[in-house]
Amino acid sequence: MITKKVNFLQIGNDQCDFIRNSFQKYCEQFLTDDPLYNKYIELKRLHTFKVCENIIDIGHSLRMDREQLNFAEVLALLHDIGRFEQYQQYRTFDDSISENHAALGLRVIENEKILDDFSLEQKEVLYLSILNHNIRSVPVGLPSKIDFYSRLLRDADKIDIWRISIEMNITYKLQDEILADSYIVPPTFIQSFLNKQTIKMDQAATLYNNTLFKLSWIYDLNFTRSFEIFRKQKFGQKLLGKIPYSADLENIGQIIDEYIVEKCVSYSA
Repeated sequence: MITKKVNFLQIGNDQCDFIRNSFQKYCEQFLTDDPLYNKYIELKRLHTFKVCENIIDIGHSLRMDREQLNFAEVLALLHDIGRFEQYQQYRTFDDSISENHAALGLRVIENEKILDDFSLEQKEVLYLSILNHNIRSVPVGLPSKIDFYSRLLRDADKIDIWRISIEMNITYKLQDEILADSYIVPPTFIQSFLNKQTIKMDQAATLYNNTLFKLSWIYDLNFTRSFEIFRKQKFGQKLLGKIPYSADLENIGQIIDEYIVEKCVSYSA
C-alpha cells in the first residue's frame, strides 16, 4: 500500500481532451476491412478506455481533483498505445514472440509527438510509469512520483485484464488450446498463494495455469479501492470458476478472500 505523501501531477482539461482525441485518431488508422483483425484492435481500444475508468475511480478514492485526474487519465490512455502497431506488425499481443509493447509505445508517443506540450517532469513520470506497467513488480527505490503512478496504472490495468479474462476466457497465444475436464494445481502455485506471492509468468503456459497466474496479481495490488473493486466484482470467484473444481482451488479461494478482507480492513483503519 502507498503510504508516502505524493504531490499529484496535473494538466488542464484542454490538454487531456487533446490526448484523448489524439489517441482516438491514432487507433482509427489501424482499422481495416477485416472484421477479425478489427476485433483485436477494438479489444485494445476498449481496454484502454476501461483502464481510464479504473484509474479515475481509484483517483477519486485518493481525493484527486479534476486536473490531477486528467494527468492520471493521460497515463491510462497512453499505457498500451504500442499494442496497435504490435498487432499490425506481428499479429499477436504476446511480447515474448514480438517485442515489449510498453517500449514500443514510447516510440509511438515520440514519433507522434503526442506529449510535446508536456513538461520534462511530466514526460519522465509518464514514460517510466508506462515502462513499469509491463514488468513483474515495481523496482525498489524509485522516485516517489514514478513509484506512485506506476502502481496506480498497474492496479487500473489489472482490474480490466481480470474483466477481459472473465468475459472472454482469452489467452492470446493459447486460443486453440483444448481444455481438459480436470486440473491439478501445481504445488508451486499453492505455495505462492500461501506465501502471498505472484506466480511467475513463465509458469503460465496453459490457460488454467494462466488463470491462476492472473489471480495471483492480487498480491501486487496497491490501493484500497482496487481491493474493493476486486471484491465487489467477485473477480476471485469468477476466475476460479473457469477452472475445473478441486479442493486445492477451494483453498486458494479462501486464502484470497481472507487476504482481501485483511487488506480492506487494515487500509481503512
